[in-house]
Amino acid sequence: MPYVHRDEDGRISGIFEVLQIGYAEEWLDEAAIEPLPAPYQLYRSVFIRRMSEQEVLTMEAVLQNPATPAKLRMMFYAVDYFVSDDPLFAQLSAAVAATLGEERAGELLAPDQ
Repeated sequence: MPYVHRDEDGRISGIFEVLQIGYAEEWLDEAAIEPLPAPYQLYRSVFIRRMSEQEVLTMEAVLQNPATPAKLRMMFYAVDYFVSDDPLFAQLSAAVAATLGEERAGELLAPDQ
């Protein structure tokens, strides 16, 4: 132990006790791994409140686009809050980053203080 998965920036985004073929195949000594940040909840209302009116309109257009995965659309409208370690949170984060930029996505989806 442990095998790790890295995101596109090379940061560790998952730690596993056993090899995950095609996903987490890199083995690291436990001493070399920094702990992952604790999962957090972000209320959808906070996410929306942080956006400008133009950003809201832009994201609404993205969510209404048939090319947007149906699960992502359903999750966005069905939940009161997002959980950072949910796989669909990663999809939401990627959609926001692709639409509004990586830095802005980080600001909008950051833990609420």
